[in-house]
Amino acid sequence: MKKIVKGMMLLSVGMLFVGCSCNKNKNNDSPTIQPPVAEENKVLDLSTDRVNLYEQSVKSVVKVDNGNEIGTGVVYKKESGFAYIITNAHVILDDNGNEYHDNVKITFHDYSIAKASYIGMDKTRDVALFYVKDTTSCEVAKIVAYDTDVKVGESVYAIGHPYGQMFAMTEGTLTTNRFKTATPGGVEVYIYNATATINKGNSGGPLFNSKGEVIAINTMHPKSSEIKNFNYSIPINYFIKIANHIAKNNKTRYIDPSIAFEGISVCDFSIENLTTKGITAKNGVYITAAEEIGLTPGRIITKINGAVIETYSDYEFELNKYNIGETITVTTVDIAGINEKAVNIVLK
Repeated sequence: MKKIVKGMMLLSVGMLFVGCSCNKNKNNDSPTIQPPVAEENKVLDLSTDRVNLYEQSVKSVVKVDNGNEIGTGVVYKKESGFAYIITNAHVILDDNGNEYHDNVKITFHDYSIAKASYIGMDKTRDVALFYVKDTTSCEVAKIVAYDTDVKVGESVYAIGHPYGQMFAMTEGTLTTNRFKTATPGGVEVYIYNATATINKGNSGGPLFNSKGEVIAINTMHPKSSEIKNFNYSIPINYFIKIANHIAKNNKTRYIDPSIAFEGISVCDFSIENLTTKGITAKNGVYITAAEEIGLTPGRIITKINGAVIETYSDYEFELNKYNIGETITVTTVDIAGINEKAVNIVLK
């Protein structure tokens, strides 16, 4: 029995050295033992993913040719035998404000062509709307459900017609969630910043996320030659809201909803002001004055219809999702961030 045990011990020691020699053997006489690769750690073939994303997404993209310039558009709905196409207003305008919408030609991803019928535009918000007779040549774009699903750092893809290049795709990253800037029409709206390259001809085209959902409409890039790789896109939910308004009230200019109060982001207060006012809440919009019943100066807005409000920009961005006459629920807290109260307000 002792001999057997001794033999086993020698065998074990021998195995130990063999195991070590697998890693130290410079002559590669024995194969290096590799651990199995976990399924979730396998590297994806991103090129194939991009190909699939493009092949599916491009079916909702169109070329918009006004006879003078070329831009891009996207099919955002089909209804009653018609396909509705959104694009930028500046796609059918020249630098002098002349309109070119009577003879717009639409080219689909399969290169079939249709004449577009003009519905209307909002020059100030850079939105234009057309329709064509329903065709199997196009598909309705997948639209991101909520703006809050859009995250900084995610990959984004633009498909359009830069300088006449048909249905070209560029890739980039969403660099800022949203900030406010003026459209070519002069009205300040919230936009996304992305590094996906857009050029003349991309205007009015969709910006997709990695799920193939449209998150924004590509609008412009900064005019300053000092700014590189920043391109502006209007959030799709806001863009579609304006388009729907054009469809229903083409003669009436869209007006952003509002609440009768004044406020400032808690994060914009100096430490001295926070101490003086006794504010210990971390974020929200501090109410400095209010005519709206239910909103009390000195309290802090933290939610609109359940969406978290951390800054005044968040407040404006959330408010722009709704229309005049709609009722929203505004939640406030005291300066300590407690004693939550909710009030229903009709937007004016």
